[in-house]
Amino acid sequence: YKQSQLQSKIDRFKNGLATLQNTTSDVTKLQETLKITMKTVEEKRAKADEIMNKISSQKVIAERNKEAASIEKQNANEESENASKIEKKAEDELQEARPKLEKAKEAVNCLEKTMLTELKNLKKPPAGVDKVTN
Repeated sequence: YKQSQLQSKIDRFKNGLATLQNTTSDVTKLQETLKITMKTVEEKRAKADEIMNKISSQKVIAERNKEAASIEKQNANEESENASKIEKKAEDELQEARPKLEKAKEAVNCLEKTMLTELKNLKKPPAGVDKVTN
């Protein structure tokens, strides 16, 4: 009976030792796998950091471009306002000149060809007439 108990304990010890050796082997393999995985993680982290740096740089450039575009927009709006003012002024001047133009047309319409011929034939026309006949 004691020998069977002793044999049972020896078997149990061998099984425990084998399990411990297998566990040690598994842990060693897992450590190697972990080293490889950590190396891959570090590489990917470095790439991610590089990408983040590029994104940050591009963001700074984009912000500068946005600021420049905002300034250009403001300048364009100011120029547009100035152009609108000039257009309004020109329209007002045109409206003011239209009645004078109509009067001038009426004055020209009452002239006849014979009147112009007579005017051209004057030896000493009054000042300014030469501008009309030439």
